[in-house]
Formats: sequence, C-alpha cells, structure tokens
Amino acid sequence: MSREDGRKLLPCLQEPSIITSLRPMTRFTDWGSLRYLHDIFYAFKLQYETPVDPATCKIKRRATHAIILLSSCLVSYDFDQNAFKVYDDHVPQECSWNCCTGVGHGDLFYILCQKNTYEKPYAVLMVYNDSVHKWYPTPVVGFENFPHALPVSYELFSKPELPRAQLLLIGEGRLCILWADKIDIHNAVTQIYCTKFDVQVIDEQPCAVNVSTQLYNVRGPHFIGINAV
Repeated sequence: MSREDGRKLLPCLQEPSIITSLRPMTRFTDWGSLRYLHDIFYAFKLQYETPVDPATCKIKRRATHAIILLSSCLVSYDFDQNAFKVYDDHVPQECSWNCCTGVGHGDLFYILCQKNTYEKPYAVLMVYNDSVHKWYPTPVVGFENFPHALPVSYELFSKPELPRAQLLLIGEGRLCILWADKIDIHNAVTQIYCTKFDVQVIDEQPCAVNVSTQLYNVRGPHFIGINAV
C-alpha cells in the first residue's frame, strides 16, 4: 500500500466516520444505530484498478475501494464517490472472539483471534471469503506438528493468559504470526516466536502449508505483548 493510498484510507477507518455514514441506511436503522458502536474491527484490504496512462502508455495501479471487515458486517468504501456500501448477504461469525488481528489478500481475510474456554484461552486462525461473503466454518489446520506455531497460554497472577500476537502479510499470500513469550520482568532474555506459512483452501477447509517456525532471543525483559510491527 502506497503512502497516498494510506492517506486516502485513514479517514474511512476512523470508527465515528463509518458509523455516521452508515446510520442513514435502512438496514442499520432497522437494527438500531447503536449496534455498530460495539463492532470489532477485524481487517481491511484495498481493491485496485490498473488503467493505462495515455501519456506514458504505462500501467498505473490506483486504489478504488477499501473492503472493511467488521464483526457483524462487511463494508465497502468507494474512494472516488466517498460512499459506503454494506453487503446485505454477509454472514457474520457467531463465535465471540477477543484480541483479533487480521490481514486481507486476494479474496480472503485471515483473522488471528483468541477463543476463551473455562480452562484456558487458545489462538485460532479463521478465514473469511470475500467473494462469497462468508466465513469458513472451521479454523486453519496444519499447525499441529509444529510446536509453538501458534501462541500458547501461560499463567499470569494465577490466571491463564495468551500472549498478544500480530498477524502480518509478508509476501504474495505469505503470512507470518509474531509474538513474544510470557511476560516476566526478571528474565534477561525475551523469546520472540515467528511462524511463516501459506494457506490453501481444500473442500472448504483452510490448511496451513509451507510452515516454518523460528525462535529469536532478544536481550532484556518485556512488560507487554507485541502491539505493532
């Protein structure tokens, strides 16, 4: 994403702007205007067109839309028209998720999230198909044979805690999960885990392939998880 595209996208990702623009729509009026104040932002991606510049005969890529995935709706923002569109056929995910981080590429959104159980939280990677506006029903499989491929919970003040992680798009469809080990101010070294992989969808089941895991030892303790990269 270019700096120009980023400047164009920033206003449409500000939550009050989205809510203000969407309130007049019938669908949102029916559900109640306050409903979307509590929506969770999962991820966004840009759609481009590639017109040919008549002066130079070169193709110049230009962002035309931002596709924004929220917890209960899918929104398209048109840069040229300065207008939002809500997809009526979007199927929201019924599960409750916390601490989500996501990226979009091609027709797919990838969402790394925390699921809570009575015993301990655990991380799952879910996939949303933008071309058909629905979630795949089961998480990505294929990490089972790779220790620490996904964040692992630990005890913090007698409570189970899951390290805060970041999901990154590092290449053409190549993904990376990055997180720091458990918080301990007494440790002289912080362990940073890095999992790189691709995702293939086979019979409605997303699968992680070409998985590689790495562990980095960074000098010094840390107090919180990784907020940004």
